[in-house]
Amino acid sequence: GLKTVEAALRAQPKDGRLLAAQALLLSISGQAQGMAAAAVPIFATARSAAERAAELAPTSVEPHEALAEVLRHASAFEIAGPQNAASKKRVAAQLERALVACQAGLSLSAKRAPLLGTKGALLLLQARTTKKPKEARAAAELAVAA
Repeated sequence: GLKTVEAALRAQPKDGRLLAAQALLLSISGQAQGMAAAAVPIFATARSAAERAAELAPTSVEPHEALAEVLRHASAFEIAGPQNAASKKRVAAQLERALVACQAGLSLSAKRAPLLGTKGALLLLQARTTKKPKEARAAAELAVAA
């Protein structure tokens, strides 16, 4: 679990794949919090780990996949709660960044099923958060095509 990965990271702090694993496990922990405020710092820590993983191992698909997943779950968490203009802007930016991470991962492994699924889920989230009908329809069509 998370403690095992963190112990391994103490020995190998610059291992991008270990950081990606840590990010995914933290994201799961954040999801387990439900709508509790405690999830916010967990998702922030997961995002930092995933971003660091992608920096350290840019030619490995796992860090990009982890970043996309973490941002997807963090965005879904924010979408489920009360939203204001700032949170809507933050979610839109997170979804865009997650799609960039998906594309980076897919450029390394074009048929990686979990990453393709994440891309579809991100596009559906993007469609849900888009108020303009034409843009929402275009995002939904992209999600179906993914």
